[in-house]
Amino acid sequence: MRLLLLLAIACAQSAGRLCGWEELNGGDWSIECTDVDLSCPSGGANSSAEGANETADAPSSSDLCRLLNTTALNDALEAASPALATLELRGQQLGERGALVLAASLARREHLKVLGLSSCRLSDRGLTALLNGWGARASLTRLDLSHNWLTDDSARALSPQLKSMLPALTHLELSWNGFGPRGAKAFAEALSGSSLVELGLAWNGLKDRGARALAEALTANEKLEILNLEHNAIKDGGARDLAKALLQNGKLAKLEVGANGITEPMTAKLDEALRAVPAPKPAPKREQTPKARGGQDEDTARQQVEADEDVEEISFDEDRDEL
Repeated sequence: MRLLLLLAIACAQSAGRLCGWEELNGGDWSIECTDVDLSCPSGGANSSAEGANETADAPSSSDLCRLLNTTALNDALEAASPALATLELRGQQLGERGALVLAASLARREHLKVLGLSSCRLSDRGLTALLNGWGARASLTRLDLSHNWLTDDSARALSPQLKSMLPALTHLELSWNGFGPRGAKAFAEALSGSSLVELGLAWNGLKDRGARALAEALTANEKLEILNLEHNAIKDGGARDLAKALLQNGKLAKLEVGANGITEPMTAKLDEALRAVPAPKPAPKREQTPKARGGQDEDTARQQVEADEDVEEISFDEDRDEL
């Protein structure tokens, strides 16, 4: 009886344990690895301290950073629990090939809730391969795709899945990629049918046009609570649209717009709108007679600015290349 009790305690302690490469590669099947962290070590293959601690049986830092391009990925995930809930692969050099291997493995994991793919060198083709290969992810609640090489093509591929294939996703991190105004529009269109509570789009190139698309979506959105738009070349025009939307949105609790081109007076208006009690939604407007030529109102001027933005090339700081 005492032996059974000790075994029960041991199983309870091992259940849900956070496992790394050593646990998954050690052959200890008593460990129930529902949470797996196979992140690339800090400093990568250039870290002499890590190299000194490596053994003959353990993979080197450079091997760990190329894990998903080898058969070791399948071996590691096969050793994990069938009820895998968390998978962190930050810093792994995925690419398209690694994304295909990952998708094949995740297609058999019905309980995955958290997936971390930050700094994995994912391109549009790699993300498309992942999205097409892993099937419906009804259990996934958190997805981190920050610090990758994703563009508006990825936004158009991911957005439809937010409504259909990822119905439980509440937290989506997309900072430090290459999304522009068109990408923002794609995400805005998906907000109305998604479960997102937090959306991170910092360090992209959304500009005023992207901010305007998101603002239009916020007027009808009743779930999103946190939106990060820092470092997106948004100026007063985009901030004005966001402020108007906030006056009709009673759900958003936090809006990050730092390090843009927004003036202090407009930033103050944004803060005021965020704290204001949302006004009743206005009734649909009737069609108005077009204005005579010669006059140029604020909307016309803004459309001209947006047209100019379409031909501008999105530029990023040199720090973006560091993974």
